[in-house]
Amino acid sequence: MGRKLKLLAAAVLILAGGASAPGISSATSAPRMLAVHSRASLGGGYRYRVTSILANRSGKRVRGQVKLTLSRSRRPGKVALGSRRAYTRRYGKVSIVSKATVWQGVPAGRYFLVSCFRFPGGSSCAARRVKVKRYVNGARSGGDSLFPEVGNGGYDALHYAINLDYDPLSNEFNPGTRTTVTARATQNLRQFSLDFEGLTVTRVSVNGVTSGFLRKDTKLIVAPHKPIDRGRKFTVTVDYFGYINHHVDPDDSLEGWVRACRSGDPGPDNPDCFGSFTVSEPIGAQTWFPDNNIPSDKATFTTATTVPTESDSEEWTALGTGEFISKTTSGGKTTWRWRETLPTSTYLTTGSVCRCVYAVGSATDNSDGRTFPLYNAYDNSATPAQAEQIGEQLDLQGSIINEFSALFGPYPLNSGGVFAASTTDVGYVLENQGKIHFPDPGIDNATLAHEYVHQWFGDAVGPATWNQIWFNEGWAQWGEWYHDSPATPADAFTAEYASTDDPERWNIPPGTLNNDPSLLFDDFSTYIRPAMMLEGYREIFGHARFTDLAKALQTDFAHSTIDADQFIETAVDVAGVGTVQEAALRDYFQQWLFGVGKPTLVPDNFPPESQTPES
Repeated sequence: MGRKLKLLAAAVLILAGGASAPGISSATSAPRMLAVHSRASLGGGYRYRVTSILANRSGKRVRGQVKLTLSRSRRPGKVALGSRRAYTRRYGKVSIVSKATVWQGVPAGRYFLVSCFRFPGGSSCAARRVKVKRYVNGARSGGDSLFPEVGNGGYDALHYAINLDYDPLSNEFNPGTRTTVTARATQNLRQFSLDFEGLTVTRVSVNGVTSGFLRKDTKLIVAPHKPIDRGRKFTVTVDYFGYINHHVDPDDSLEGWVRACRSGDPGPDNPDCFGSFTVSEPIGAQTWFPDNNIPSDKATFTTATTVPTESDSEEWTALGTGEFISKTTSGGKTTWRWRETLPTSTYLTTGSVCRCVYAVGSATDNSDGRTFPLYNAYDNSATPAQAEQIGEQLDLQGSIINEFSALFGPYPLNSGGVFAASTTDVGYVLENQGKIHFPDPGIDNATLAHEYVHQWFGDAVGPATWNQIWFNEGWAQWGEWYHDSPATPADAFTAEYASTDDPERWNIPPGTLNNDPSLLFDDFSTYIRPAMMLEGYREIFGHARFTDLAKALQTDFAHSTIDADQFIETAVDVAGVGTVQEAALRDYFQQWLFGVGKPTLVPDNFPPESQTPES
C-alpha cells in the first residue's frame, strides 16, 4: 500500500567460477553481500514497496529475478512475499522496486526480510530486520449497555476541527463542510469507524491521503491507505453535505441537530424554520459531525460555521463550543469561529445557528477571582416582555455561579452563557458545555440553576457510560433543591421517601435503569432518587463533609469521567469512617444505586461509630 522499505541489498555480483552467466567470464570471483542495518514494520494483509539495490562490478549486464521472503534468520525463508524480473547494469548499481504482500496469516513477531537476486549460475541475498505486526479492525461499539450501537474502538479522539457551511433556511450543509478528527491509535489499526448518520459523504482522507470508506447503519467505516501503528497520532478528514435530520431517541424525544422552527414541525417544508438548535444528549452529535460518540472519549474542539451574510436586523448568529475566536465576512458569507481547549464529551457540543439578540457579558468567580465571558443569545422573535424576563435571568448567572462555586469549588470552565431559542418539539433544556440551551425564550430560574450545576457535574466531570447519568442528574437535582432553599434537600428527602403514591418507581435502579434506554431521563430514577442519595450522605456526615466530597470529585476527576465504583470509593475516602460505618456506607450506595425496591438504609438508621468525623 505504498509504504517504502529501502532494502540496501547491495549484492556484489562478481560471479563464481564454474557455472556462469551468459557473456561473463568464469574467471571472476564469488559474490559478496553488503550488510543491511535499518529496521521497519510490516502488517499482515498489506502491500509494500521494497527497494533492493544491486551492485555489479563486472563489465556485463546480468539478468535474473529478485525474490522476497520472510525468515527467522538471514537466509531465505519459506514465507514468500513477491518476486520480479530484474537485471544489473555494468559496473554500477541499480535500484529494483518489488511489490511485497504480507499475507494476514503471518504470525506477529520479529523476522528478517530477505531479498535474493537469483541469476544463471548463482544468487546473492541481503537481509533486513523487520517486525511483523498484527493489525486489527477497531471495534464498532463503545460497549455501553444502554447504547451499544455507538462508540468505536482502537483510538482515542484528541481534537475535532468542525467546519460547517450552513444554509439556515434550507437546513442544509453545503459542499465544503468537513470535520477533521485528530486521534491517537490505541491498537494497530487496519480499519476504524466513526459514528455518523444521514448526510452524504464525498471523501474521506487519513493523514491527507484519500482512503476507502463504507457506510453501514450509523457507522462510517474507514480503511486507511496504510495501517496505523498503536501510539501514533493520525488525522481523518470527512467531507460531507446535505439536509440534516435530527435523531429520535427511544423515549421519542428529538435530539441532535434539530431544525429550529417557531411554529409547526421541524420538517423540510416548514417555512417558519430559522436555523438550528443543537441538543445532542445522549447520541445526537452524530447527526451533524462524525465522531466517537461516547461520553468517556472527551476531546478539544474548534468550530467554524459559515452562514449567509445578512442585514444587521436579520444577521445569523452561529454559536460553537468554548470561547469566541473571530467573526469574518467574505464573498457574501460570514464565518463564526469558536475554540474549546478543555476536554469535552461529544454530546455537550454546540453548533446552534439563530437570528438572535447576541451579547457578551461576564462573571467573576469569588472563589478564585477569575473573570470570564458569558456568551448570551436569544431568538429575536422574543416579545419585549420575554426579552425583559430573559435579561433578568441572564443577570443572575454570576450569583448562581458563586452560589455553587462556594459548594463545589471554582467554576470549572473558561466561559458560560445561555442560548434561549424559539423552537418546537423540544421539551427539555440541555447543559451544553458553557452554553446552556433553552428551547424557548422562557428561562426558568430553578432550571437555570440546575443546568449550571451540570457545568461541574456532567460537563467538567462526566459519566463514564450512560448508566452513570444518575451522577449528572442527581447532583443537578440536589443543586436545584438547594438553590430553592438550603432546607429544601432535606425536606425533599423526607417527602419523597414517605410518599406512597407510586411504590413501583423504586423498582428501577439508577445505576442500571434496567438496561432500558427509554428510561434514561426517568424523573424519579435518574433525578430524584440519586439526589436523595446525595442528600442522605449530607445528613449522615454533615454539610462540610458533603462539600468536601463535591470538591474532591472536581479535583480528582477534573475534565474526565467517573464510574460508580470511583464515586463510591471517593465518597468512602472523604467520609473517613471506621470499619462499621464504611461497610454501612458501601451498603447504602448499593441500595440506593443498584437495589430493586425501596432502600432501607437511611440517615435515621445509619449505624453510629466512634470514628465518625465531626461535621
